[in-house]
Amino acid sequence: MRHAPPVLVLLLATLLLTWPLAMHLDDALPAYPRLADDDLLCNVWSFWWTRVSALEGRGSLLYSHDLFHPEGVTLTLTAHSPAASLPMLPVLAARPGLPGIFLAWNLNVLLTFFLSGVGAYLLAERVTRQPWAALVAGLVFAFSPYRYDH
Repeated sequence: MRHAPPVLVLLLATLLLTWPLAMHLDDALPAYPRLADDDLLCNVWSFWWTRVSALEGRGSLLYSHDLFHPEGVTLTLTAHSPAASLPMLPVLAARPGLPGIFLAWNLNVLLTFFLSGVGAYLLAERVTRQPWAALVAGLVFAFSPYRYDH
């Protein structure tokens, strides 16, 4: 219970510093100024492929018949990231189509900021035993310019 206020601050900071993403979870993608549009679309495609392979039974998580048809291609040589998309499988199952894929991607983006901040906060609090100093460490780690670029 003692961690509740700092975690709440990290949640509010996530929503404020990524605004207006929370208002457009299922109809827009975040803009990455240094990331080529092709990279972003490839990552979103990875979420779509996880949904297709896991829920519809077409292909497997690591092999696609749809790419380089008719031979197919192994996805281990691409930017495919099942580790990022598998936790979002309930969202992908509950909301079919493109809005569900956008929703899963955007929730994943928000969770990366929030959970990295909480993790840094918990580590710093354990080391320093100073909850407000640890909160500053969590905020700095979660919202550094390096994280926004990646």
